[in-house]
Amino acid sequence: ATLFDPVQGVQVTSLASFLNMVTMLLFLAVNGHLILLAVIARSFTLLPVAPNLGLAAQTWFTLAQQGGSAIFSLGLALAAPVIGVLLIANLGLGVLTKLAPQLNLFAVGFPMFFIMGFLALYLVMPVMQNVVQHLVDVGLSLSGQVLQQSGSAAT
Repeated sequence: ATLFDPVQGVQVTSLASFLNMVTMLLFLAVNGHLILLAVIARSFTLLPVAPNLGLAAQTWFTLAQQGGSAIFSLGLALAAPVIGVLLIANLGLGVLTKLAPQLNLFAVGFPMFFIMGFLALYLVMPVMQNVVQHLVDVGLSLSGQVLQQSGSAAT
């Protein structure tokens, strides 16, 4: 089932919409919005508004590489349990299809994947809060490092 997301103007699945809401609630629960406002306020002292911003390309590349790898690994840590459960369910359904080809397993498979995906999310939810909090901390610390590097390069 797909839903229309009026904010992004696209159709998304119900699971993606659910995960978007859960992530936003976790962001608010770990005071991410307050940390983000503090980073924005600190950015004006580290990097004042000026026409001569010295942005060193090597520093930016290193920070982007570190940030990209950290965000990718944390995203994989968030998705791995659900992907693992659905992969095992898909393998089981494939074996069952080979054993009993006369059964209509498409009628059983889609609701089963939906239920198993939400069950995996339910079981992973306590760990997800820590991972999302770490993801917010990594993202905001990287943005602080970018501002510090930009501020030191500008002076």
